[in-house]
Amino acid sequence: MEARWKLVLLLLLAPFACGCARWNSADLESSSGSPLEPLKPRREQIVVDAVFLRLSPEQAKSLDAIWSAVDEQAIDPAVRHRLSRNGYRAGYLGHDLPADLQALIETAQNPVVDARNLDPAQAHEPGATRHQLYLRDQSRAELVVAPAQAQLHALVWHDGGVEGSTYQDGQPQFSVQAQQRPGGRIELRLIPEIHYGPFQQHYAAGEASMFRLDARRRRQTFAELAMAAGLAPGESLLLGRQTAQRGTLGDRFFGGGEQTPIADRLLLLRLVEEPVDALFAPAAPTGD
Repeated sequence: MEARWKLVLLLLLAPFACGCARWNSADLESSSGSPLEPLKPRREQIVVDAVFLRLSPEQAKSLDAIWSAVDEQAIDPAVRHRLSRNGYRAGYLGHDLPADLQALIETAQNPVVDARNLDPAQAHEPGATRHQLYLRDQSRAELVVAPAQAQLHALVWHDGGVEGSTYQDGQPQFSVQAQQRPGGRIELRLIPEIHYGPFQQHYAAGEASMFRLDARRRRQTFAELAMAAGLAPGESLLLGRQTAQRGTLGDRFFGGGEQTPIADRLLLLRLVEEPVDALFAPAAPTGD
């Protein structure tokens, strides 16, 4: 009987005698080459400076010089063609801004607020206003671009031709979505929209699977004019209009209006330089 218990004890201790070790999570965390290395969370917020520029006729004379310094070729050619037909201009700017643009930006008011809760385009006088967008990864925000018009008439070019529409109390806006990319870059995706008509109440999904009652207007989304820009911290996306294409969507978004002293509008979106998690940080240069 005693011999049998000795045999059972020997079998129970056999795995420890064969080199098995306790699972140590510290070993897993310190092994930088391990595919099981825990992923660090993404940063909570993506901060984008939004500068709305309202140009007087005299200031609008600098538009050619400003756009000559913008990299419009960086926009996908097919997207750029659709935007151009509909009166939009868009392109990239690096850390160094054109002198004429920098001079306009320096006149901006500087309230650091969440532009989703404001209507910064209500000003009808030349000038500049700066706001900040606080975005969560892949969440949707709305950015008002121009004041509402009692009768907003717009021409939209499709592959099949041109179509004209009228929107009661129409207001140009962009749907904005940000998505983190490897290497510390952020992809900004913008879709033109027109919000119109009276406010209506709708049920919307809230936190903890609860529904909340929201008041919003109808909206026309122009998904075929969606544009995406991959920005590194400190880089910018500039948007404006093709001045020769009157009545188009781009003209309604960025034109000055007949009864205002504003000749043109520009929108500058700049990715704010903030620390990024190691997972999304640019790779450090290696020594020779």
